[in-house]
Amino acid sequence: MTDNLQIEERDDQRILVNYHGADSHVMIPAGVTLIGWRAFERCSSLRSVVIPAGVTEIGFRAFAGSSLQSVVIPAGVTEIGSSAFEDCSSLQTVVIPASVTEIGFRAFERCSSLQSVVIPAGVSINCKMFTGTAFLENIPGDLQIWNRQVLRYRGTASEVVIPAGVTEIGGSAFSGCSSLQTVVIPAGVTRIGWRAFEDCSSLQTVVIPAGVTEIGSCAFAGCSSLQSVVIPAGVTQIGWCAFERCSSLQSVEISEGVTRIGWSAFAGCSSLQSVVIPAGVTEIGDWAFRGCSSLQSVVIPAGVKQIGDGAFQGCSSLQSVVIPVSVTQIGWYAFGGCEKLQLRRARR
Repeated sequence: MTDNLQIEERDDQRILVNYHGADSHVMIPAGVTLIGWRAFERCSSLRSVVIPAGVTEIGFRAFAGSSLQSVVIPAGVTEIGSSAFEDCSSLQTVVIPASVTEIGFRAFERCSSLQSVVIPAGVSINCKMFTGTAFLENIPGDLQIWNRQVLRYRGTASEVVIPAGVTEIGGSAFSGCSSLQTVVIPAGVTRIGWRAFEDCSSLQTVVIPAGVTEIGSCAFAGCSSLQSVVIPAGVTQIGWCAFERCSSLQSVEISEGVTRIGWSAFAGCSSLQSVVIPAGVTEIGDWAFRGCSSLQSVVIPAGVKQIGDGAFQGCSSLQSVVIPVSVTQIGWYAFGGCEKLQLRRARR
């Protein structure tokens, strides 16, 4: 114990576990490498804190609900945990260093006084990190763009054209926009974030440009009017639940660059009739095509090593599948409920 700070050694880390005092200003001693879960949570007296240079991670809800007014996050911090500063209603300014590679869900949610946020280019953020902050609300326009990222769309148009210069569509940016039918994504976009278009139930057409390398988890989940999609060559992994519950999706073209189809990626795509899995894929994730009840044919290429649990479960129209010799693992109930299926192994 150092003053009112409880510090413990664990796995070559010096972790600030808890603060028991009532000071308005706290200086965390040198040598601490991690600010632990809930370490300063609801410290109503805390106004400012000095974080030493050796800290690399600020943990889950580390300062949530405190009266913190200012904080300097030092260079060297790589991760700001989920809800780390949630409900810090007096916090006005945050400077995030270039070393940060991950900012957790709701990290600054409901920091109602937060107006100034400095984040270096290249650090991905999304609107859910800053919901209920003055910073987010003060970004002008229905299509809120900051640092070349679309953070949020708060309009009701049926068609949205994202302007040139944007490089990323942030997580949850269009989530729940039920009026959106068409979106035009410019060529410079390289990343479509987590839940970016989730539950855009009227979205019918989207062209994913060739420069996109990442389609985040649940990016188009619940887009129940989406009929076709082409996944470009730069994408190597289709995130989990990426197109889950796209019940009108009839055709999908997966590029040769994809090596992994994430779990539940196309689950519940009940109109999907056929799919060609490209040669580069080595893993078909758990429940990847579960409930694709119209799926009649699928080609699994030589090179696939793993077919996950329930990968094709409930594909009741599936009639014939050839398992290549490369497959070393077929998960539990991978083809469960496929009553019409004739399953056979390829010859060596």
